[in-house]
Amino acid sequence: MVAQQMVKRTWPLAKISTCQSGPLALQFIDNNDVDMILLDMFMPDMDGLAVARAIRERPSPRNQVTILGLTASSNATDHALCTQAGMDGLIFKPLEQDQLSSGVVHAIQSSWKKR
Repeated sequence: MVAQQMVKRTWPLAKISTCQSGPLALQFIDNNDVDMILLDMFMPDMDGLAVARAIRERPSPRNQVTILGLTASSNATDHALCTQAGMDGLIFKPLEQDQLSSGVVHAIQSSWKKR
């Protein structure tokens, strides 16, 4: 909810959709065009790592979407797991407006370089 409000404040024309679980997020991605995903690491049914891996296994162009993970973990191992799962960047909780903005820009640049 906090991230959603911050995105709206920074990019007021952004269309935002939310999903309450990993399986619902995957279903949404399969049926809708998505430019970026802010993916919480802890969700019901599937964690963010499993969702990111499942997205990257989808056929192109669905698997090319920019994924930005949201986590409170400061553990370097967790960060490596996020990258291995296919995330283009991480933003740390508690969220701050400037951190979200720079994280989005960095994740987009990172995903463009990879593709």
